[in-house]
Amino acid sequence: MNAWHVVPALVLSLSVASCSASSSPSAGADAGRTGSSGEGSSGGGSSSNASSSASSEGKSSSGASDTGTTDAGSAAISAAKLVINVPASFTGTTRELDVAVYASLPVDGPPAGMLYEKTDPVLTPGEALTIDGNASGITGEYYVVVVLYMKGGGQFLPSPGVDYEAQSSSTFVFKGSGIDLGAISLTLAGDGGR
Repeated sequence: MNAWHVVPALVLSLSVASCSASSSPSAGADAGRTGSSGEGSSGGGSSSNASSSASSEGKSSSGASDTGTTDAGSAAISAAKLVINVPASFTGTTRELDVAVYASLPVDGPPAGMLYEKTDPVLTPGEALTIDGNASGITGEYYVVVVLYMKGGGQFLPSPGVDYEAQSSSTFVFKGSGIDLGAISLTLAGDGGR
């Protein structure tokens, strides 16, 4: 497995699932997933649309805030909504949560784009975390890959048995605008992941 490098991206705030209807664009209907699978999930995990929250302070330069609302501007029309299911067995101290897009799997090289990057995210075992990433400037057909780096884990690649990961089982068509990516389930790296 070759190392991949995370390209710096705008850091966006986590949002509350119940608020995402007010902050998510309705443009998700014009962009979607290809292939025949029902959800982007690694390891066959089931998805949940339960609401949850995590907080961070302030606003990012993209205009997204931690309340699930967005300022006027391009962030509202280019949101990439994704529900990340945290396993009930989740343990450890988080270091960074990255959501990136890749043209092919397995991951080999840098991502085609970054949707979301958060340092020290607060996650709870069994949580269904909803994020609004930034899909502006991303066009084409891509897989979605989520990596949760833990303290003591990997740097550019997830460390087996320490970090968590997930990847969509099919591609999504990105048009540089809002898109609903559905749900994806994290698994312990090396435990059914990449």
